[in-house]
Amino acid sequence: MYTIGVSNDLGSKDATVEVITLDKPGPPTGPVKLEDISAESITLSWEPPTYTGGCPISNYVVEKKDTTTTNWSVVSATVARTTLKVSNLKTGTEYQFRIYAENRYGKSYAIDSQPVVAQYPFQEPGPPGTPFPLESEAVVARNPFTTPSAPSNLEVGVTDHSSTTVSLSWSRPIYDGGAQITGYIIEMKEATDDEWIISTPHTGVQATNYTVKKLKENAEYNFRISAVNCEGVGEHVDLPCSVIAAEKLEAPEIELDCDLRKMVNVRASATLRLFVTTRGKPEPEVRWSKADGTLNERAQIEVTSSYTMLVIENVDRFDTGKYVLTLENLSGSKSAFINVRVLDSPSAPTNLGVKDVKRNSVSLSWEPPLIDGGAKISHYIVEKREQKRMAFTSVCTNCVRNSYIISDLQEGGRYYFRVLAVNELGVGLPASTDQVKVSEPPLPPGKIVIDVPFKSRPQPEINMKDFPHNTVYVRAGSTLKCEIPLTGRPLPKVTLSKDNVLLKSTMRFNSEVTPDSIKISVRESIAGDSGRYDIIASNSSGTTKSFVNIVVLDRPSVPLGPVELYDVTEDSVSLKWLPPAYDGGSPITNYIIQKRETTTANWMDVSSAVARCTMKIMKLTTGLEYQFRIRAENRYGISEHIDSPAVAVSLPYSKKFLLFLLLYINVIILLLILYTFTM
Repeated sequence: MYTIGVSNDLGSKDATVEVITLDKPGPPTGPVKLEDISAESITLSWEPPTYTGGCPISNYVVEKKDTTTTNWSVVSATVARTTLKVSNLKTGTEYQFRIYAENRYGKSYAIDSQPVVAQYPFQEPGPPGTPFPLESEAVVARNPFTTPSAPSNLEVGVTDHSSTTVSLSWSRPIYDGGAQITGYIIEMKEATDDEWIISTPHTGVQATNYTVKKLKENAEYNFRISAVNCEGVGEHVDLPCSVIAAEKLEAPEIELDCDLRKMVNVRASATLRLFVTTRGKPEPEVRWSKADGTLNERAQIEVTSSYTMLVIENVDRFDTGKYVLTLENLSGSKSAFINVRVLDSPSAPTNLGVKDVKRNSVSLSWEPPLIDGGAKISHYIVEKREQKRMAFTSVCTNCVRNSYIISDLQEGGRYYFRVLAVNELGVGLPASTDQVKVSEPPLPPGKIVIDVPFKSRPQPEINMKDFPHNTVYVRAGSTLKCEIPLTGRPLPKVTLSKDNVLLKSTMRFNSEVTPDSIKISVRESIAGDSGRYDIIASNSSGTTKSFVNIVVLDRPSVPLGPVELYDVTEDSVSLKWLPPAYDGGSPITNYIIQKRETTTANWMDVSSAVARCTMKIMKLTTGLEYQFRIRAENRYGISEHIDSPAVAVSLPYSKKFLLFLLLYINVIILLLILYTFTM
């Protein structure tokens, strides 16, 4: 807070001014608290920074390192609260953590925690006391425990896979043999082999998930899992299907923060930071670009496996615009845009020209600047300079129109004129004219136009030979620019319609007719822009009709339902559905099927290579109720999902039939008994 004081003989007056500096925040307030320490996880907590940089803290970045190394790895870059549980730690390893605070202007310095060992807060017991004799009745020493039963109720699934690893997860068995489950043993074998190999330590693993490593690329494997207690190894359960060790393909995904979905405003001379979370397997290639312009050479781009960040320091008005982020890998591509507005004075007015010259006045006209500096243009400043002078003088400092007549000029004098736009942030760049001589002689006549007689005027022609099958393709989210050759004199009047509805220019759709072409522009194309566009060109010589098909290449729409369930048995069910109404401009390559038990929220992959709109799902557990989820996929991505009704997997006959059968058997037995007594 700044205080300003003024005084004179009549008294004094004070005022206060608050100055807020927009900058990256200070470091989080420590110390970092380490709580709930176990062998696999540690909970961290801290306090917010004392200085937030003049705007709210958007997130915290937490990193960790093994104290035996110097390499830090990111635990999470999107922590919203001042606490985080860090999991998947190695038992007995000493870790250190550090935390950054981040706002829209940057990332703070880090605060480090004390080193901590990932272990339980208890130790092995000491030796027992000295034994002494105790008389008692004779008892039989009998082990009350047995090995666990076959874990047939386990829901085994593949959570991830790569060219050398497969990650599995499962749930605990219902019956533990009367003793605590001490671990699980995973066995594997190649599909063509008969010998099973233990892939875990012989004592097993305690967690209900495990990653099997050092596999052969593109080899097919089978897995089975057994539970272990103090009595030994129980029976095993097999993974329902074999798994191929290959890289998992995942289409690129872009997660824009809610602030980035709006207009991003940044002051001139400040630093622009655009932080975007990314996903995709294999790791996608990242490209930043600027629509309708080139990316500033001062731009710095940071790319990691989980995020990318664009940084431009000392921005100015020319950094205003739409920034496009594109991700691409073997599974497809994904684009998103971020609108950035630099709050600055305007750029120079455009198309400044001399409209008229008279004996002692000059008429100027211009158009608004291309860049308004993020604020409305309030007025213009018009200036003049005589040829013999070096400085400009103001003619009008509050011109609110896009034209102005400068009068009281010296006849025969030579002048230079310039116009500057003004907004609430200041005076913009000038637009200047060439030297103008007042009352110079008139220009020669313009071009002579000879009208063509009516009989020789050609009928309008729309030339579609450069467009095979009259079709134009555009990627979803991109801008379509289509120029169709047009001939005809006089200049034809052109109308465009879609689904018998006349099209008018909007913020997204625009059409323009020039003497030799029809220009069609569609910004940020969406699936709804696909379809047939009818074109009618007419003049006094006749009318010509044609059309152009616009195909927006995008991921398909959701498969059509409802999902039909039939042929339900004790361990299988068949599904049937219909293809999507919109295939995204590309053939459907496959369907992805998932399942879940209705008692859980976890979906598991059944198959990601279904070629038809039907599938029989095998190896289900009798008596459980399932629900199924279906997605369509093409070369541009995966659709939204459609879910099936819930279905109980049971024997193919009903309870009524069983009761009837039991009653029938009882009647037969009763008749046999009566027959025996009568004999």
